Amino acid sequence: MLSTSVHLSIRLFLFAFALLTVQHSIHAQTTTTIAASTHLRSAAKRDDSILAGYAVASLERLKEEVLVYRSYGEFESDGRLARVPLETFTDTLNQVTAEVESIVSQLSDAKLRSHLSNSLYSYRDGAAWWARLDPQRVVTTADLRAGFATTTPAERFFQSTAPYTVVVHWRQANRYLLQAQELMVEAKTTAT
Repeated sequence: MLSTSVHLSIRLFLFAFALLTVQHSIHAQTTTTIAASTHLRSAAKRDDSILAGYAVASLERLKEEVLVYRSYGEFESDGRLARVPLETFTDTLNQVTAEVESIVSQLSDAKLRSHLSNSLYSYRDGAAWWARLDPQRVVTTADLRAGFATTTPAERFFQSTAPYTVVVHWRQANRYLLQAQELMVEAKTTAT
């Protein structure tokens, strides 16, 4: 059975798709009197906005699974990195990566392409740091020996700062996603 957040994501995606489709249809009907070169430029922007809408919806799925804190104090009071386990997030990240990378390669707006890619890669980097915190526990013979369980000061420092690095990546991903959405709104207002 699908979770409530998945249902909400699907509904949000379908709503955004319907709005973009209606906007595309209305705009296509009203631009028939515009010169050919202007028509081609606006068509490219429309296509970018539709494709970017799909990419944003995919990235929003990742955003729903992590916790984006406004401050370090907020993070320190809660202490959680995400709403889901690492394995679940990694599965979603793999799906979203395939979707977003294929979409981004088709976008003509370089700035929009950059913001969407940066958001995706910030999620990827955050997941990589998170995985370092949550390694697969495999018992080795070195673990079985007494006295070899000590950690160096550098390892302790790494362990203490890695969660903050994950939180920074989540915040960066969210910032890039918001910037991409702002560019989409700007493009929509200049097209009308």
